[in-house]
Amino acid sequence: MTLAVADLQRLSSLLDEALDLTASERTGWLAALPEEARPLATTLRDLLSRHAQADTVDFASAPLRLLAEATDRGGDAVNGTQVGPYRLIRELGTGGMGAVWLAERTDGLLDRKVALKLPHAGWTRGLAQRFARERVILSGLEHPHIARLYDAGEDSLGRPYMALEYVEGETIDVYCRAHALDVPARLGLLLQVADAVAFAHSRLVLHRDLKPSNILVTGTGQVRLLDFGIAKLIEGDRAAETELTRAGGRALTVGYASPEQIRGRPLSTASDVYSLGVVAYEVLASVHPYPVDRSAAVPPEQQVLAAQPRPASAAAAEPALRRALRGDLDVILAHALDKDPAARYPTVEAFASDLRAHLQGLPVRARGETLAYRLSRLLARRWQPAAAALAIAVLFGIGVGVGATALLALVLGGGLALALWQARNLARERDRALRLSESHEAVASFLNTLITDAGRGGQVLTAEQLLKRSEWLVGHELEDVHVHAMVLGMIGSSMQTLGNSAEAVRLTEKAVALIRGHDDPDLRDRVVLTHSLAIGWAGRYAEARAALQAIVARRGAALTRRTEAHHYLAILAGANNDPDAALLHAEQALSCLRAQKNGSRKFEASLLGSLGQACSLHGRMAEAERHYAAAFARMQALGHGATAHAVTLLNNWAVICERAGDARQSLELVERALDLAGSDGRSPFLLVNRARAFENLGRIDDAVPVWHEALALAAELQAVPATIAAQLGLASMAVHQGKTGEGQARLQMALDAGLSATPPRHPQRISSHLIEGRVALADGKVGTAQTAFESALDAAPVQATAVMARLGLAEVAHAQGKPECMAQLARAAKAQALELQGGKPQSFRTALASATLARALHALGDAKAAQQEATEAVERLTASVDALHPAFAEARVLAAR
Repeated sequence: MTLAVADLQRLSSLLDEALDLTASERTGWLAALPEEARPLATTLRDLLSRHAQADTVDFASAPLRLLAEATDRGGDAVNGTQVGPYRLIRELGTGGMGAVWLAERTDGLLDRKVALKLPHAGWTRGLAQRFARERVILSGLEHPHIARLYDAGEDSLGRPYMALEYVEGETIDVYCRAHALDVPARLGLLLQVADAVAFAHSRLVLHRDLKPSNILVTGTGQVRLLDFGIAKLIEGDRAAETELTRAGGRALTVGYASPEQIRGRPLSTASDVYSLGVVAYEVLASVHPYPVDRSAAVPPEQQVLAAQPRPASAAAAEPALRRALRGDLDVILAHALDKDPAARYPTVEAFASDLRAHLQGLPVRARGETLAYRLSRLLARRWQPAAAALAIAVLFGIGVGVGATALLALVLGGGLALALWQARNLARERDRALRLSESHEAVASFLNTLITDAGRGGQVLTAEQLLKRSEWLVGHELEDVHVHAMVLGMIGSSMQTLGNSAEAVRLTEKAVALIRGHDDPDLRDRVVLTHSLAIGWAGRYAEARAALQAIVARRGAALTRRTEAHHYLAILAGANNDPDAALLHAEQALSCLRAQKNGSRKFEASLLGSLGQACSLHGRMAEAERHYAAAFARMQALGHGATAHAVTLLNNWAVICERAGDARQSLELVERALDLAGSDGRSPFLLVNRARAFENLGRIDDAVPVWHEALALAAELQAVPATIAAQLGLASMAVHQGKTGEGQARLQMALDAGLSATPPRHPQRISSHLIEGRVALADGKVGTAQTAFESALDAAPVQATAVMARLGLAEVAHAQGKPECMAQLARAAKAQALELQGGKPQSFRTALASATLARALHALGDAKAAQQEATEAVERLTASVDALHPAFAEARVLAAR
């Protein structure tokens, strides 16, 4: 049908009135329409009928669709349309208020794609107000798990637009199924959502439309919460009902809306708790708690209001999910889904707190405060099942018949010898536990003294100043050698985290000297582990490996220490480009941890990271990416998503992405790590990876100051590996800038700083060969360049550096006038880069290989093949590097021929 614009405006106003009425009131209202509105009655009945049947209700959807039919659609957006400074690429989705487009900025200020939100053609003043209100809400919600608002304004037609963060990802339910995540990993994602919603609540904003389609998960396992278009501001603990929101109607999605939202009653934070509970149920059980029968006579809203969801463990189809959900999680979800708002979790933080408690094996509040329940959680964490059952039987006076007798027979049936052996073990464990308890008390007392003493000066101390102060206090506060050594090891580890390798080695060597000859082998192993990692990072790899392998091989070594030793061996093997050893020890570390009765889930996250690192050294990049995503999700699920361990994990993940050729994701991850670390925790290694990402993107002017910053911090901390990396980075910058003399000088500085002592296969040694080859080529020393690139290729035949070595040799062949050889090397580099890409959509190394191959084909006289390859190179470069990358210039020229 076709309506005049005036009729559409009248229709919109009438529909607003009708949606504020109950279904029974609307019949009388329609009959009493004024004379001038009677011609619209039939259309109104049709719209209200659709409203009653719709799964999602939005006040604006129907009138705007009709308006689109009533106009010539001259205002509709199409591919290529210019909207303010943005050009539309393709439509991502559409809804009642408008459509969301993938767009790119064309004014040259920023090179990034955005999700551009536009109203439908024929927008009304009320819709413009809602856009303006959404802009206000989003502008105050700067949070890592909420899609950001970049820009807002009006286009040449006067239509409002919003440029939002474009999130490439899958909805949370699809992501969990596609990646076959276990329950702890799914809980980790839900806790990210909870964190975002709680942040919005702290800014007095209710979301009101939480559902899987509004929750995306990126390739790095990060949640982004979308669409605050129907959000409301909160006054006190109730949602403010403004004239605008009344006119907007009650927008909701029935399957996820709270009962009070369906009934049109005042909303509170508990309303978002309910919707998040529905999402959690669906994510954890892989089934919706309220299956709606659309063929039934009862409307979907009434079905949801009347239904009580089954326990999630009963609804889940997969046996593993049923087992994991049974117990605490069933109770937590039921509490979140209580139909009465007053009986639910009052806040999202309370909901999230119980989820975290479950992950940590602690009692959850939803289960109440009974002694039996709390004791069962304690025993589940500490004791064997049989002993736990016996303790419960004794404490609660149950099982006085056959059951108790059988249980006692089971426990005591091993005979007197077994009992005596167990008694001796228990005595040893008791004595050791007593020593540990005393040590922990001493450590706690020491830390209290340190913090109190540091605070007396009235000044803020840096992390390193605090650690140096703690070393002085150790000698004056701790008389027990055992505790003294433990604390020195702790301080040494912290110095290592800050990148101060020299201090880490010195402190851990003092700890080793203190416990030499000590009668506690476990204490000796703990100190040796810390010392071995410190000297390994300082370049003494062979010595560290020997010490760690001795712990692995020693009979009687605690399983926890063998796990740590394998972990450190995997880390150091990775750092020294020893892929076979890295993979072997990473897998053995995980095996040892899972053999422990109460293995640390936090440590498991670190081990998954090490396994990812090892896989990347073998060129298994997709597998490496999955391990890092799972590791970080687990870290966040345990509440450690903002700790030093998380910073390290993100930094290492950035290295993996760089190896796969994804410089953009590498930069994103290292920037997140830097944000978490803060100014006090900035490590030179973080800065090194940031500078390298800038260089790979072609942002040389951004990279240079970061390399200098990394060098200054590395020198301050006496961090030898970081100093070498920074000097090599500055040598590479000099080549980019045509300063070959400075490049050669920086290479020599790296050698003097300790590069000359590194093994031939060490990544820094290989990098130095690549830079040496580039310097030599720039100076016209083709033979020297060839030798340098061949040395790099020999040392790393399957690594990302091998791609760059082949591309370097291709440039040597070009300089020697051997285009066939150049093409052969470029093809080999491209094939390897594609393999290392590991399923990622782009790789700067693949792009560079395509650009080099295009030049080789042009030199061979194959203009058509050269043009095709150059066109592919431009597309790949556009997807993987910034517009000013030097590889663009010749590729664009060849593509245009």
